[in-house]
Amino acid sequence: MKAILNKLWGKKTNLKTDLRAVKLSLMEDLKTEVEDIFDNMQDAGNEAMDGLNKAEQSLGYLQGNIDRAKTARQVKDDLIQQVTDLGIDVPQELENLDTFIEDILLTDDFTGQNDKLQEIKSYVDKVFFT
Repeated sequence: MKAILNKLWGKKTNLKTDLRAVKLSLMEDLKTEVEDIFDNMQDAGNEAMDGLNKAEQSLGYLQGNIDRAKTARQVKDDLIQQVTDLGIDVPQELENLDTFIEDILLTDDFTGQNDKLQEIKSYVDKVFFT
């Protein structure tokens, strides 16, 4: 093999030194690759956690609005009861409000969504290097 290398390079060479240089070069390439993977995972982890934190804030905001809609439904129910007790027909606006509030409350699945979000955050936390 040494003779083949000498022909290729056109000079006499020390095979052990050249092979050691090749091994060191491969180690450097591998080190660079692993560092690149690590850096990419750090960046992705940071972006994922930022996004998940924003999603968590948004779910909290949505849940707060659902709670407000539940309070509005109670006020609306009390108002309908008062109108009915007076023997007055329920105004169309109040009936429309009733439908609108119920449509809002149909979206009340934020507890389940928040559980899924926490599960995802836990997973990202496991693979994210801090």
